[in-house]
Amino acid sequence: MSTQTLERALPHNIDAERSVLGAVLVNNENYYRVIENLKPEDFYLDGHRLIFRKMVELIEKSKAIDLITIQEELVRSFQLEAAGGISYLASLLDGIPHLVNIDHYIEFIREKSLLRQMVNQAHKVMAECFDQAEPAEEILDRAEQALFNLSEKRMRGGFVSVKDMELPATRLLEKLYTEREMITGVATGFRDIDRLTSGLQPGDLVILAARPSMGKTAL
Repeated sequence: MSTQTLERALPHNIDAERSVLGAVLVNNENYYRVIENLKPEDFYLDGHRLIFRKMVELIEKSKAIDLITIQEELVRSFQLEAAGGISYLASLLDGIPHLVNIDHYIEFIREKSLLRQMVNQAHKVMAECFDQAEPAEEILDRAEQALFNLSEKRMRGGFVSVKDMELPATRLLEKLYTEREMITGVATGFRDIDRLTSGLQPGDLVILAARPSMGKTAL
């Protein structure tokens, strides 16, 4: 399978991509673990993007995903060779690592995809800076918004058990009661923010979000 070579290749992990696609071919239940975290665009190779896109289409048609169905979909759309051909599809099943590691492989792919998006955004900002066609503040605002959008995509929510929440919550309540002070972290100097957050807490990731030109940089 041919890939475009660059002077310096963008971040990627081909083995992880192959393993994830192979895991779905072996067991369709893995598809749902993958689709929760990845989009076709997160794959580095065009062929892998195409294969995963066909997997999505098969599931949407309530069809099983296997070598035969994937091959049929690719043949029907005249894209079999673009995906690497029959031999490449079959090779996705060769030497599949332990399927229990699929979550790690998914994370590898997400990480590399995010890095590529950051590189592309950096190149865009560099081009705008060299063009000098717009004020620096406008370029900076767009760059901030773009990075915020990437960060927002990156964040994932999930369920947390009451048991895991109980100890930190109890410690916070004890600290508030003992110290008789609403600020348990680092004060921001803004009374309303400190009242709502009890200050900036250790280990917290704090993201300041607002529309462009709203004073984020000044703050």
